[in-house]
Amino acid sequence: MKKVLLLLFIFFYSSLFAQDALAILKKSEAYLRGAQSTAEISITTVRPSWERTMTAKLWNKGAEMSCILITGPKRDAGTVFMKNGENVWNFVPAIKKLIALPAALVQNWMGTDISNDALINAGSLTVDYTPSIIASEVVSGQDCWVLELLPKPDAPVVWGKVIAFIDKASYIQLGGEFYDEDNFLITEMQASELTQFDGRRLPKAVKMIPAENPESYTIIRYISVDFTTPIPDSFFMKSNIKNIK
Repeated sequence: MKKVLLLLFIFFYSSLFAQDALAILKKSEAYLRGAQSTAEISITTVRPSWERTMTAKLWNKGAEMSCILITGPKRDAGTVFMKNGENVWNFVPAIKKLIALPAALVQNWMGTDISNDALINAGSLTVDYTPSIIASEVVSGQDCWVLELLPKPDAPVVWGKVIAFIDKASYIQLGGEFYDEDNFLITEMQASELTQFDGRRLPKAVKMIPAENPESYTIIRYISVDFTTPIPDSFFMKSNIKNIK
């Protein structure tokens, strides 16, 4: 009888711990993105012998709808990536072609160190992964929960595991580690320069670093973020992708 009670206690405690981890992750994503958001960013990719910067606009609504418009340089301007549920499209203005993409994309996005999956499916961690708290750690001087995220069965993701470092005071994600299915570290994420954007304190810079080549990296810098301007669902329709400006 004691053994049964002990097993029940362990099961209850483990379930409660997992529930707390999910609540933390949901709060972190909600704080970062809000119910909807519009942002302007620059993306700088650094290599030992060269450096390239792109500019873009981002639109997000919930975990299922997102859109990215490249605004510069001129040769890439007008390129659009859009997600609506499980549908992902890419519009290439140079050839006036609309391409359907798989929901889980392994390749890096536009020659950067950001995976297609991380950018297009950003904000869907609570949908596609099961989180658990595995430790506490100080990151950039902040006491953080360390969450291990494992993919749910049949989830359209490319990562075998994600480790997220979330500030206990603000729920801001200050770091991340992305592993493949064989548990090898592929990419690290570092967030810094906390700044006020539309009433929220958020990282102004997010650095993506390949584990095997840390001298090469990509930095996303947020220029502006708007959480208040409404975005209609129709904005994320396939029929609207050529009109994104």
